[in-house]
Amino acid sequence: MARARAADVRDIRVMTKLIALTCTSLAVGLTVLSSSRAEAVDVVAVRAYLRTQADGGEEVTSPTLGQAVFVHIAYRLEGLNQVTARVRAFIDGELFCNGPLELHLGNGRVWCDSSWPATAGTHVLRWRLDADDQINESDEDNNEASFVFQVGAPTGDLVATRAFLRTGLDGGDEVINPQPGQHVFVTVGIRLDGVDFGLPARLRALIDGEQHCGGPVDIDPGDNVVRCTNPWTATPGEHTLRWEVDTDNLIGETSEANNTVETSFNVGAATVDLIATRAFLRGQAGEGMEIPIPALGQDIFFEVGYRLTSTSAKGGNARADIDGERHCGGVINFQPGDGITVYCPNAWTAVAGTHLLLWTLDPLNVIVETDETNNESRLVFGVGGPADDANCDARRDAADLVAAVGHIAAGTRAACLLDDADASRTLDAADVGFIERGIFTPL
Repeated sequence: MARARAADVRDIRVMTKLIALTCTSLAVGLTVLSSSRAEAVDVVAVRAYLRTQADGGEEVTSPTLGQAVFVHIAYRLEGLNQVTARVRAFIDGELFCNGPLELHLGNGRVWCDSSWPATAGTHVLRWRLDADDQINESDEDNNEASFVFQVGAPTGDLVATRAFLRTGLDGGDEVINPQPGQHVFVTVGIRLDGVDFGLPARLRALIDGEQHCGGPVDIDPGDNVVRCTNPWTATPGEHTLRWEVDTDNLIGETSEANNTVETSFNVGAATVDLIATRAFLRGQAGEGMEIPIPALGQDIFFEVGYRLTSTSAKGGNARADIDGERHCGGVINFQPGDGITVYCPNAWTAVAGTHLLLWTLDPLNVIVETDETNNESRLVFGVGGPADDANCDARRDAADLVAAVGHIAAGTRAACLLDDADASRTLDAADVGFIERGIFTPL
């Protein structure tokens, strides 16, 4: 089961698993501001960071392998001249130092007396002030500060896997197309790879380009589910939900290209339609002359035209299969209009025989359409004598069978040389059987 987390710009709560371990001692530095007692008491964790010395030296953002660094936190106390609070520091989820300290009004800092020897990989330093929640504060959600850093190459990777909608804050049913006025909760799947401890990351969800929620959330190793705590009220029309992970780009990752995911959906009657209009062949990727009949051994490129009825671009996928095997595929941003094409960048080397090219647009049904049955386009073609257009009308139909029989009976060839269906360079009964199978066998 994926672990659910809630994120909202107005209300984000961060829960930390605390581990009781033997740990090193704490020290405190402070800047005292004289003030009388105020009504609102608040302990604020401002910033976690590293230094080369305890309460001194240089600040370090990316330690070198084996370097001794000291963990620090800047804090601010509001509403009291001083207060005793339990303070804890964790590195990669393990308790590093811990103890009760007197925090003083205004800005101050806390550090661990013992150094941490930097080890390779991605790490997270996490500080928790008032760790046992003994202080009654005006804001209980600002007692923690985290700092993610790398020693050498990063090892962690945050992957935004799927954006979707649910009917409830704590679960409910997944909704593909909400009804007008329905309250839904925007949700994202996130996977954390490469580390065995959680990382804090800032997320945000956008609906039609406008931020719906955002904030810092702890992401655990493996699969996670995060949702906004504030519902979205469905309005009629086409919409796009987009999630962005690590929006401030503070976490170094093995891949920075997988931190966003989006989906399109429709409220009310669908108005969008994506149509695969025509599959064809070219001699170059995305350009050059069309190739109706490839020569044996020729490198050709697969292409398909499409028409998108929509007021805006739609993100989806496309793939091309040749003779039932995947040739290319990937994410496509389909543009509104007609006469637009998609092509494979990799060539296919023509081999003898009759072949089936199948293009499928939006194979995952990400785009909600008025007609889901027109997303495929097929092209049957021959190589080496290609073949089945025996009457030279550039169409492949039952009339070719009649024409081929006539040519064979007369011992002649079609003017376009397309009736040698089996590429044997001999006109015989085998060509008729080849054509008949090609025409009447379901593809």
